[in-house]
Amino acid sequence: MKKLLLSAGALLLASAVTAFAVGLWPGLPILGGSSYCASYTLTGSQCAATASAGSTAYTGNEAVPVDSYGANQAATGQVAPTSQLVPLLALGQGAFTNLPSTSSATTYTVPCTTSTLFENATVTNPTITFCATPFQGQKFTLVWGANLTTGITTAAGSGSTCLPACGAIAVTTAGTTHQWLYNGTIWYQIQ
Repeated sequence: MKKLLLSAGALLLASAVTAFAVGLWPGLPILGGSSYCASYTLTGSQCAATASAGSTAYTGNEAVPVDSYGANQAATGQVAPTSQLVPLLALGQGAFTNLPSTSSATTYTVPCTTSTLFENATVTNPTITFCATPFQGQKFTLVWGANLTTGITTAAGSGSTCLPACGAIAVTTAGTTHQWLYNGTIWYQIQ
């Protein structure tokens, strides 16, 4: 009986260790990844369950769980750590969007789920207006993949401003990148 209890205890411990070894969310698809074996038979020689392939790209609507410490604890009166979801955009990731082609002057409002706007199209004097409802810490990157013969103008979304001020961008050489970080109500240009 004693051996049976010890064996059962060892099996329980082994299964708990195995559960934590595969993470807290075993079997979930991996973004941009193919399907994979999510669990094996007891002998470990055959796949018992396969996780499906993940989405091919970010949509900008994803969120990840995090534990918060410090100021959040004092402000909410909760015992640290408190857990919450953080939008992927607040971590500097999001959708990659290609600027649509147009042969006339245009205003393009960046979707709030976009973190990178790639301008490689035929566009004449576009005005790029930033998202009006960004997350704190959200980054926005504007990249052009071809030499532009016309200028680009940036504009802050409703209720926000840029520092330095939004406006015309003089350099239109392929490979040029500008990046902004949103904090408070200001899009700070950081690159």
